[in-house]
Amino acid sequence: MSPVDSLVAQITQSPEYKTLAAEAHTRGIAADVSLEKGSPDKATVARLRGWVAEMILPTEAFAGRSPYSDEPIPVLVDVERTRGVKAAGLRLLVRLQVCPFVLEDGEEEEALMITCLASFTNERDAWVTHGAYEDARALLLATIERIKGSPKLYQILMTRILQHQVKPLFAKSKTPLLTAQGRKAIHPLPAAFETIDVEAGNKPWKYRSPHIVTVFKWVLDQIDAPLVESNWPLIIPPILTLLDDASVECKIRGCESLLSLLKKTHSSLLERTGLGEVFHNALLPLLLYLPTLTPEEESLLLLEVVYTTLIELARARHPADGQRYLRLKTLDQVFRYGILQGYSHAGEHVKIANLLVQKMTSMIHEMGIHFVKHLNRVLPILSLILMAPLGTAYPPLLMAAVQTIQTILLYAWPRVPFHKADILESLVICWHKIDEEKGRTQQLEIVRQRIEETVGLLAAISKKDASFGEEIQALADADSRLQQLLTGKEST
Repeated sequence: MSPVDSLVAQITQSPEYKTLAAEAHTRGIAADVSLEKGSPDKATVARLRGWVAEMILPTEAFAGRSPYSDEPIPVLVDVERTRGVKAAGLRLLVRLQVCPFVLEDGEEEEALMITCLASFTNERDAWVTHGAYEDARALLLATIERIKGSPKLYQILMTRILQHQVKPLFAKSKTPLLTAQGRKAIHPLPAAFETIDVEAGNKPWKYRSPHIVTVFKWVLDQIDAPLVESNWPLIIPPILTLLDDASVECKIRGCESLLSLLKKTHSSLLERTGLGEVFHNALLPLLLYLPTLTPEEESLLLLEVVYTTLIELARARHPADGQRYLRLKTLDQVFRYGILQGYSHAGEHVKIANLLVQKMTSMIHEMGIHFVKHLNRVLPILSLILMAPLGTAYPPLLMAAVQTIQTILLYAWPRVPFHKADILESLVICWHKIDEEKGRTQQLEIVRQRIEETVGLLAAISKKDASFGEEIQALADADSRLQQLLTGKEST
């Protein structure tokens, strides 16, 4: 018996193969995949791999369901069992990978297999287990390493996946903002009215084949800048469709896909196509997806990726020093519309407040000294956080506020003397509350140390102001408990 005969015989007798065969019977899929008598050839192995791939692709039961659909809801009798079936299929593909016939797959079979494996590259997906993710990742790495040896084949396969797997599923979800060439429409037509009974039919990528969104993101992670430009009309419509969808999860996926694209897109391409502005306008409203209209956990996930994407978009649109004014103008709009307005709407939600304060720090790093125009609005927010009576109940927010003040001191130090009293007051009150906290946690202890560092930084910036040093010393003398914070000496 040849090595190939032996390998295929072992596979067809394996528990994984029997698991898939039982699943095929349950789903009413033809399971007549027994190998023909005699030595297995290329067609036999390809048929076996194709059947395994068909069995492990996610079904409609894992997809979302349109609230307007009258179709019966697909039921997963046992989610863990279904996930186990897909993991078993991936293990079979791992074993088949060593078969020499696999190296002779045609373009169509290779593209289909890559699509199948790429479906398991996001652990957030309901059909993905950690084991399946690791198996798929290992197989994809081996496959990509092999096909990259032939750059032409690599380009053909990536284009084929976009053309034949992704495009058909997004074909009905058209946006009036784009031309057929993936450029900004100069005079966009009003969006077509979509009746509720056709909503599900127009979004097969969401309601029938949910794995394609993960595949699309994986392809964007793999392709390079020249391949992005040559496939531009195939890439842009799915991204804008995801951003425009009502589902927060789809918007998150759209932001993640756009972020991957921006890292490989030259500013000249965004300028020629006019899509920089289109992307910006599509992302900006997402900054106000806040509680209570948006569930807090969904809002946190969305805001995290939206801010990152908007910052990257500003860099990609205006990378040159000569375009710094335009970049700062864009960031200024994001800061006003997103962080300041967002905090006024949802600042009472402590996790949202924590994320927004963290994004303040990121935005200050990007804007530098030009951030000072917002100083009068930001410092009161940070002071209220540090002086809140119950602030010690959530140390991460205190830490974020202290780090933001440190960043302000570093970038906006010329304006600090005008605000040093307010900054010092909030730091002293927060430090004192932590110092008096009984059984304070390690997190609070770290915040306390950061406050001491920040007071030292403030003192260094105000070193030329003799009156500030005298005020510090007078405050320390008046309250011995503040000796360590203000002078670095332990109180006696």
